[in-house]
Amino acid sequence: MGADWAVVPQIRLGGEFDSNLNYSFRNRLSDLILKAWPSVDFTYTSEVSQYTGRLALTGMHYLKNSELDKIDQYFSLTGRRQVLPRLGVTFSGSYILDSTLQEELTEAGFIITRRPRQSYRLGPGLAYQLTERDTLSLEYGFGQVIYQDPEFRDYTTHRLSLGYGHLLANERTTLRAVVAGQAVDYSEGGSRYRTLNVAAGVEHKVAEDFGLTALAGVNVTRLREQVGERGPGGLLVIRPETRVQAGPFVELAATRRWPRTSLTAGVNRTEAPSGGGRLLEYYRAFVGLDHALTERLKAGVDGSLYYSTSSREERDYENLVFSLGPQVGYQLTERLTLTSGYRFGYREDLQADRNTHRHQVWLYLSYSWPWHWQR
Repeated sequence: MGADWAVVPQIRLGGEFDSNLNYSFRNRLSDLILKAWPSVDFTYTSEVSQYTGRLALTGMHYLKNSELDKIDQYFSLTGRRQVLPRLGVTFSGSYILDSTLQEELTEAGFIITRRPRQSYRLGPGLAYQLTERDTLSLEYGFGQVIYQDPEFRDYTTHRLSLGYGHLLANERTTLRAVVAGQAVDYSEGGSRYRTLNVAAGVEHKVAEDFGLTALAGVNVTRLREQVGERGPGGLLVIRPETRVQAGPFVELAATRRWPRTSLTAGVNRTEAPSGGGRLLEYYRAFVGLDHALTERLKAGVDGSLYYSTSSREERDYENLVFSLGPQVGYQLTERLTLTSGYRFGYREDLQADRNTHRHQVWLYLSYSWPWHWQR
């Protein structure tokens, strides 16, 4: 059997100025961070298998706050193997050690500190081709998040989902439906969440370079949370509270490519666990635009909006985070690229009526040497 290998080692060196390291409302810390990113990406493809992986390290040295120096890690592997003519086995797994705030912000819209956050993910699955146009999938996902900062609470997730897809006669539109259950357990505090997600939608290929995805449904969650209330004599009494709530689930995305330009945009709404020890109602909107000015010079702009609020009835957390910024890259040689950019960030605590901002400026030099061979 033939197989195709692609391996891309890369190293990036550079610096970044951050005007608000922890996105704090008060006592803001600013610093110049020197960074080094060695990484390796690989892809293996054969007639029955496909595997993609990434191994990366990020070394960060803070010139003024050297106690924050860290080496972040990112390891991921995804794969698919056709074990029978109609049956395929899928797999995804990752380990991430992150101290940049970004992982928690992307997953839950929640702000933590620069102390490391460890994330483990494992997701085996099956995909069965019922007919030429109908596909059935079954997936299990395990996740665990561990925080070094004791202010935040570790949690574990288990997710089981059943999906169905039907390709219409136009060969461009696929109808989707999914039923999923998720269990979230916190290591401290006794909070537990059980969520049932039912959603349906469509994936439509408008053209070879234009695709749309739209899914909508409902999340029904059973919450068991620890609630504090004042008892006799003014003593604080902690008691468990159990209730059921329902909220909408939305996932919209669009991708459009032109000969020299690409555009991506999307909106999501769901419930997400966070380091705050509770489930958050999580909204995210994003957009990205890239354009090749010349064969060597590329420019782009991207923006995002995160809004998260506590699942608790008293709404003890409500945060909005907005960011927007341009970047430009110039290919000095076939393997050497210079990249620079700026991002403005704005954060508002809607509960306490306070806000803050953040400025990030970076300059990186990257060198890659791709290898490709077949057998």
